[in-house]
Amino acid sequence: MKTWLSCTLAAIIGFTAAWVLGSYAFFDTFIGYATGILLNIGTFILLPLVFVTLMAATGSLRKDKGTIGPVFLVSTAWSIFTALVLSLLAGIAFILIPNDFPMITGTQFSTDTSLASSLKTSMQSMFSRYNPLANSPFMNLIISPSWLLPVAFTAFVFGFAMKPDNDAIKPAYAVMNSFSEIMYRMSHFMASICWLFVAFYSAYWFKNLKSSGLLDIPNFFFFTIIAVAAAVCIVIPLLFWCFTGFKGNPYRLIPRAIASSMLGLFSGNLLFPLTGVYHLNRKNLGIQKRVVSATMPFSTFFTRGGTAMISTICLCALCTRANIAILDIRSIALIACSCTLYSLLCSMNLGFETIFVIALASEMLGFDLGGIELLALGALPIINGLGTFVDMVLSSLGCYASAKAVDSVIKVPYRETL
Repeated sequence: MKTWLSCTLAAIIGFTAAWVLGSYAFFDTFIGYATGILLNIGTFILLPLVFVTLMAATGSLRKDKGTIGPVFLVSTAWSIFTALVLSLLAGIAFILIPNDFPMITGTQFSTDTSLASSLKTSMQSMFSRYNPLANSPFMNLIISPSWLLPVAFTAFVFGFAMKPDNDAIKPAYAVMNSFSEIMYRMSHFMASICWLFVAFYSAYWFKNLKSSGLLDIPNFFFFTIIAVAAAVCIVIPLLFWCFTGFKGNPYRLIPRAIASSMLGLFSGNLLFPLTGVYHLNRKNLGIQKRVVSATMPFSTFFTRGGTAMISTICLCALCTRANIAILDIRSIALIACSCTLYSLLCSMNLGFETIFVIALASEMLGFDLGGIELLALGALPIINGLGTFVDMVLSSLGCYASAKAVDSVIKVPYRETL
């Protein structure tokens, strides 16, 4: 069974379980334990996967002169441009259909306005702790399970030095490529069972949705869902064609990558589906291994257009609730730009990306929300999941665009997809 179909069926099973059993305490306990265990399993191979494959990919791209620059240049341009466009369009749509941010059931209102300061302190502490320039890269590989920058930095440096331009280095390059194939086999395994992860995490997601109270005040929720659907079905394909010169069909690529996107939606964790997306991009989208290995770690840091878009919508809604008059083009543009800026740093706060962007963007713009930004915590699994869903779509299409820039794409018949 193809991954897009198996994951869709798994999501339906999760939805049914959440609506039928969600009111029982044993179901809540079971789902809580199961999702925690599955998260550890899903990220177990992530660090060696990123380290080995990025090192091999960097050496391979350096071997072919004129490829490493275009790959990272296109990835950078894609990440920044898509985040800015999606944020601006979301803000413009909010001008047309304004909504208050709902009072989520179970959320404690607070007038604490120190959230932005706390996030800044946490970010500085984390960067100091994981700084690969100041600390041992090998120690960073051990202590950075939720942030891939030290791992990616170390692998890139080693791979840059592993260019196979003499006989002494060629054996090491061949061995690292062999290890890279082993990691892709592990990725294949994770992609093959991603339906299992989707079943459990979708039950957890729908349970949160049912108990959050968002459906009692549906305007904001439906507005966000429509914004996500419009982004995936209309805006992102148009941007994709602009980047590829109308080469490649995004409406063929998105369904083939939907399994990892659904896992990102229900888990709200960009790293969790990353282990399977390596193989899916290689097998289903026809992207060469070296391009996938080079761009996917990069995407976890910078391809955050979905998070920026959702954060823009939430910040506009919070400002509306706080009676801050911001509904004009200039203010929307400032909000979109600030959310885009902070979305590039949100990988340092995994699982809290949306609240991270909202708090720091509002402080940067001088919006006194009076602490009501903490209302977003009650809806965090839902809004973070929607942002991650779009991020995963952008990552896969951005990887394809980078591969197209260096002619590293092959056409894969549907019957050969996973």
